[in-house]
Amino acid sequence: MTDQSLENLIRQLNSGNQENIILKQLTDNVYLAVVWDLPAGALTTLGIEYPHRFYFVKNETDQFVAAVFDMIQDLHWFTLPEYRGKGYLSGALRQTILDHLICCHQRSEQRITISKELLDSVNFEASGRLAGSVGFVKQGENEFEVIHLYKPANSIEFEEPDYKGLSEEQLQVIQQKINVAANIIARVNTELELAYGQEPEVKSVEKLSKKVYSEMFRIEDFWDKKQ
Repeated sequence: MTDQSLENLIRQLNSGNQENIILKQLTDNVYLAVVWDLPAGALTTLGIEYPHRFYFVKNETDQFVAAVFDMIQDLHWFTLPEYRGKGYLSGALRQTILDHLICCHQRSEQRITISKELLDSVNFEASGRLAGSVGFVKQGENEFEVIHLYKPANSIEFEEPDYKGLSEEQLQVIQQKINVAANIIARVNTELELAYGQEPEVKSVEKLSKKVYSEMFRIEDFWDKKQ
């Protein structure tokens, strides 16, 4: 994922468009996010598409200004050009993001690779200074990249914020998604019936569509209990 990709995601959020993005607020200015590359209906390859994990950082005027892409073995961070040098990203990394990565994802350390090929000299130096300022230590260097490692000296505790649950409107949106999924499976079942008749393997697809559809009501019952 490129710097441009991260910038596009930040500006998408600031426009109010959260398509393919689900946010969970961790602190006043840091949000954990899962991001899908494409809408479910636009997938062209077989297999379940799993989302990417990000952290997004807001400023004091409630605008998203920075992003950190968690690649597990590496990080990719980016701040909008107009907000660089103001401490938004470094503060979020130091106060929230690194602790959350280590504590809540059961890691003992975190690595970041800063590429000499992908960054100009100014941004390369700035990224290295940022890494050092939040606790990363340089581990190695070659003609292409510099590797930094963050390894906390003491055990870290991070208290996850309470789960807020869903509003009734959010519940209805989820139910509609389940309904769409059930109907897609039901249509597949009809295609198979017309091609092969009432074979046991075909009937199992019909059962699956009904099972998926029933999840709408099971989730609604669960939602009612949590109110």
